[in-house]
Amino acid sequence: MLKIILIFFIVFNAYVFADQSDYLIERGKLHNGGNATLVDLDNEENGFFTIKINYEIIKKKLAPIPEDQLKGESEIIFPSEFRTEVGYQNLEKVKSMEIKGTVIEFQKRVDIGVLKNGYEVIVYPRNKRSKILFYYHPELNHLGWKEVSIILINKLPVLNGYEIKLTQK
Repeated sequence: MLKIILIFFIVFNAYVFADQSDYLIERGKLHNGGNATLVDLDNEENGFFTIKINYEIIKKKLAPIPEDQLKGESEIIFPSEFRTEVGYQNLEKVKSMEIKGTVIEFQKRVDIGVLKNGYEVIVYPRNKRSKILFYYHPELNHLGWKEVSIILINKLPVLNGYEIKLTQK
């Protein structure tokens, strides 16, 4: 019993002290919205950190989405330099990098509302179930990610390429 309490305490503390951003999922063709969180697991290890993305969508009635596809989770490993603009500047120079099975690609410079000269980036997580498009700007809080889109890679034709858009709360 003591072991279970100790494990719970360790897991609970990891989430309490983790840096988290909450996002709303915009309405889509097959869903009515939902919620998502991006958690910086703050596990600096050998020059890397991990971002965990969890999402849950609310499907529209009669939408052909299996229940097991309504929730998702991805972990993205980034070099520590991505905690600041330096990482994105380096990515812009090299265009693409692979880190522990995760591919990160610079797309282009973009204006994000009133914020000028941000970065559009696509990430292909290790799980190969999605690609994640986001816009980074150094003046934004937390990770600097304004808008995030999860684009599903799926064997079901209706879900392959389906986009789930997240906006920060």
